[in-house]
Amino acid sequence: MNATLAPSRPTLLPPRALSRARQHRDADYQANVAIIRCGPNRGVAGVQILGALGTQSGEHFIPFEVQEMPAMLGRDFGYAGMLAVLERMRKLGIRRVLIHSDDIALVDELDHRAEPHRELTLPYITLGCKLNEFVRARVLAAPDERLAALREKTTALAGSIYQEVAC
Repeated sequence: MNATLAPSRPTLLPPRALSRARQHRDADYQANVAIIRCGPNRGVAGVQILGALGTQSGEHFIPFEVQEMPAMLGRDFGYAGMLAVLERMRKLGIRRVLIHSDDIALVDELDHRAEPHRELTLPYITLGCKLNEFVRARVLAAPDERLAALREKTTALAGSIYQEVAC
């Protein structure tokens, strides 16, 4: 009698390597963000995207509109600009990002260290939902010096487009 035992478990396949496209899509990114108010109800968000080696990096300047409310003292521009930046990053296929912003009040509100103005409740919730669309996204405060060059470029571009830049 020649009996052979069949293995009780199937043989394991070698681990699959991620395709090159998937590696780029799942890479971690950093983004520096500068938001400029360009007159009533208009703004430009400048974003410098820094990716892992071999991924796409670059600068994007995104015009946006916002229904300005005087009670918010310009805080609505920060929310509208950050929403425009997040939408652009999602369109680029970015899934994990660390965002650096010089808007300390916005960062404090997102980290629950401060309460947003009651008129900003809807933009605050919308921004939180947009951040949740990413696999991982976090907004951190950055010193003004780190974003100075990006802010200058964004201001110059806003001035050339809109003729008037409110500082």
